[in-house]
Amino acid sequence: MENRIEKRRESRSTQRFSVTIRAIPEGAALAAETLDVSAQGASLRAPFSLPVGELVRVAMLDAEGGADARIVRCTPQGGEFVIGLEFTGATPRWPAASAAKA
Repeated sequence: MENRIEKRRESRSTQRFSVTIRAIPEGAALAAETLDVSAQGASLRAPFSLPVGELVRVAMLDAEGGADARIVRCTPQGGEFVIGLEFTGATPRWPAASAAKA
């Protein structure tokens, strides 16, 4: 088993809500769900894979705007994929933990 040291700059909150993710500049909007979020990045669960290094825009479902991010990991898990994002611009305004789905 690999011993991995966590190098995150800040802790993540396990907020779950629906988002769209699209390749920049003109990719189709694809639905995903957050697993955890922070000011620096997020993990998503999705039924599709995305290439590491791809630039994307992620936004809350049915919301204006969003945040630009870079795919830093995409790992298959139980028939889906866990996609790790690192925000490259302004941090998105995620909803408060109490408002997120359980």
